[in-house]
Amino acid sequence: MMLMDFRQLRQEEKRNSLPLYEEAFPEDKGAYAAYYYKWKCRDNEIFVLTDCERTDLRGQKGVICSMLHLNPYHMWISTDSMILHYIVAVATALPYRRRGCMRRLMMEAFSWMYNRKEPFTYLMPANTSYYEPFGFRVIYEQKPVFFPKNTDEANSWAIEHFDVVTLRDEAYVQFLDAEPEPDSVSECTETDNGFYSESMEPEKSDSGSNDWKPQIMCRIIYLPRLLECLRADRPEMLYLRVHDALIGDNTGLYCWTVNQKHSHVTKVPSITGGDSISGSISFPGNIKENYLEIEIEELARQLFGVSPLHPVLSHIQILSRICINEEV
Repeated sequence: MMLMDFRQLRQEEKRNSLPLYEEAFPEDKGAYAAYYYKWKCRDNEIFVLTDCERTDLRGQKGVICSMLHLNPYHMWISTDSMILHYIVAVATALPYRRRGCMRRLMMEAFSWMYNRKEPFTYLMPANTSYYEPFGFRVIYEQKPVFFPKNTDEANSWAIEHFDVVTLRDEAYVQFLDAEPEPDSVSECTETDNGFYSESMEPEKSDSGSNDWKPQIMCRIIYLPRLLECLRADRPEMLYLRVHDALIGDNTGLYCWTVNQKHSHVTKVPSITGGDSISGSISFPGNIKENYLEIEIEELARQLFGVSPLHPVLSHIQILSRICINEEV
């Protein structure tokens, strides 16, 4: 049985994953891969699995056979700004596929982000079916958006126009400016009216189909933090029993007190039936009218405006205005 170790690469080790990156993404080999590793690997996290039985070209044990990158972005989520991580460069070398590598790395990433209390993570899938088993659901299809070129003005404008949006800073602009041959990847085009446009060039999926579109899939990570970013049209005290098949700590009963200015979430002990979503629960009075049992994937679809809101959530101000146009 093959022995594979999990590792979170140190800064000086990150370039060791470049051969797998170029093998998995041959269209990026050369200038773009060098650009990505120079700029994005300054502050990202790279999780890898190594084959303990093999040695690399330098004679060191532990060849990288699978990897996942977590790229940080400063995001605005409805009422607050925070650092979230964009999952990119998920790859497994050909001899190691169908061995659960992707699942193991994804679970390590979920745990790492959960401990940081990040409300959700997101990615751009080549094929949505790869990520649906991990609880990801499509929430946004990328489209051209025009931002003011001045960073401060861009952020103010973005917060006014979007519920979920990437904020700009000097490093963000430098990354765009340094990009080689932008017509082949994400494009940043200046216009004459003081704005710049970000657009995405559609590509084929690795399965060879032509129906691939630049979509963003989201996965709730730390549920209370996401709920606390939201507001309601009127004061509400809601009880949500949520089931999460992969992040067990999300499963349970939550008391959510929310109004137009504040939101507070408490995870409460189960009254009867454990934390199973099928468990029964007894409420005093008419509180049961404000009780909802829901899978975390469906909750995400409703809170991000993909599915209609359940009546219990009908007064929640959802996150329907989304702009996540970054490719990596």
